[in-house]
Amino acid sequence: MQLDIVSNEINLVLEELSNFIQDDEEVRNDFEEYVKTMGGFKNNTFQELAVPYIFERNIPEKNCSVIELYLQKHETLPTEAVNLLNALKTPISSIFEIKRRLKNGFELLNLVNEKVYNAAYTFKMTNVRSLGIGQFLVARLLKFENEYYIIDISGALSSTKRQEAMRFAVAKIIQEPYLVYADNEEKQKEIEENVKIMNKKFIEAFGTDKIFTTSNHSEEIISMFNDYTENGTPVDLNGKIEEPQEYKYFEVKDYNTNYANFIENSVKGYYDKQKIYDIAVIFEEDEGLYVVPFYKSLVRILTSDNYEKIENYDKCIKYFLEIPSISAKILTNINNEYPKFTEIANKVLEENMTFEELLKKYKDATHKTFSHTTILYNSNVFSSTLTNIVDTKKKEGIDYSKAKRNAPCPCGSGKKYKNCCLK
Repeated sequence: MQLDIVSNEINLVLEELSNFIQDDEEVRNDFEEYVKTMGGFKNNTFQELAVPYIFERNIPEKNCSVIELYLQKHETLPTEAVNLLNALKTPISSIFEIKRRLKNGFELLNLVNEKVYNAAYTFKMTNVRSLGIGQFLVARLLKFENEYYIIDISGALSSTKRQEAMRFAVAKIIQEPYLVYADNEEKQKEIEENVKIMNKKFIEAFGTDKIFTTSNHSEEIISMFNDYTENGTPVDLNGKIEEPQEYKYFEVKDYNTNYANFIENSVKGYYDKQKIYDIAVIFEEDEGLYVVPFYKSLVRILTSDNYEKIENYDKCIKYFLEIPSISAKILTNINNEYPKFTEIANKVLEENMTFEELLKKYKDATHKTFSHTTILYNSNVFSSTLTNIVDTKKKEGIDYSKAKRNAPCPCGSGKKYKNCCLK
């Protein structure tokens, strides 16, 4: 099918979906509720709100997307329309750098997954005439029949706003880490190879794939591993393996996927420095490096005959189910070693599910999974942005007078002083 014909078909389908929002009472009511959470129509047109609603909204009452509900209610659609609607379920949403103009579109570099796309317009040329090489687009692409189409542009940044564009890309990664390798098989293979290499190095360095200690030592252990991988510096866990005063779950401000000042916070460290709790530093052979809070606190619950008497046992179970940074693979490994997990989880949730059903409900199994740390280490845009922030901090008049060579650098990079600002 020719590009211009497909572009027209895409526009017709998007128009039908917009009409569906307005004409279907069930969807219209949900859309109005969605609009309230977005601050209403005051500064947005219907179309500006309809586009993210179509692609991002999961209708609570139906537990499905707008497109899925449309397909359910229109069972006699032509095959071509169904294929197009199914393709629209998984658009590529990112920030792109314009590399060059094409006859009917742009060559775009996706800052998140580092892939270059030749993408055709689905709208009039006059709408993009002001855009040029070096600018950045916040846009959605559609892959259909091995071609790419620009179906929405929600924002644009000038070429002088590169740092802002990079921060936007990092925000996308924090919200949905799998986007780093989504629609980019080469990037996924690169990460898989790096994970294999780093897994061997972790076991070489520490003699195990799991280290149990307390949260105040997590940065030092990761820093040791970094030194080992970069310089071959032998690790020394002397004084770094501790037990908490008590193995007990409580709420902490821990590593999470919220963006608010995430990059700056990641420079400072991933744990709540106001409280000490048990952690496991785990290198999962297929997914990478994890820092898992309250691992042994959970084990204590799963090996106790009177687990209900353990304070916050129910919150701990829910934590391991609900927190996105604990993957299905990590949870599966725990359940394999401690099968009591499923029984206790069902009691806490007042359910009667198999472990597979628990995974399906609480863990995302639709994408190949890597640890958040692994994804960030393998993201060029994250590494570049983090380096820029560290370099800026070095210029902020930090006091290095009391810094010791082997202590964490005062700039907050996570590296030892001798390997960072002392150079």
